[in-house]
Amino acid sequence: MNWSPPSTITTLKQQIERTNWFIRSRTFPEAANVIALRTLKTSESSNSDEWDWLPTTFASLDPIHIPELSTVARQNGRYDDYRIVVKEVYKVALVSLRKMDDHNLLFRVDASNVAPAVRGAALFAARSAAGEIVLEIPGFWCSIMPYYFNGYWPCGLADDKRLVIF
Repeated sequence: MNWSPPSTITTLKQQIERTNWFIRSRTFPEAANVIALRTLKTSESSNSDEWDWLPTTFASLDPIHIPELSTVARQNGRYDDYRIVVKEVYKVALVSLRKMDDHNLLFRVDASNVAPAVRGAALFAARSAAGEIVLEIPGFWCSIMPYYFNGYWPCGLADDKRLVIF
């Protein structure tokens, strides 16, 4: 397993291409610094009222970077570089995520299929990690990418800043 956060765009793209998305979901070991979920049903999840979901759509606001990375890129005169790199990484992630099994029963919550939200979360994280790298401020999004690379879904952030992993 590779637990190193990506530090270059090339490394990020290579790791995304090799990722077997979500193959270890529901199996993250219990640890002091994370909340490990075994189910996506919030009624059955421990501490479900103590954490919030990470973004799952393109239009979601970044809960980590305020102002948003695109705003920082504009302020620093790096928006063109930022836009090009983020789009490039997004395309690589979109292609790689085609390997994901949309019919995986792990992503069924009652009658709902949450696979599109799971895919959206991975795309949001990959784009945000690319933004951190190109702006030379690697942080939260780069730090959670190894969970994706190793088959998990970092899906939330607890009030006490622990990562929630499915």
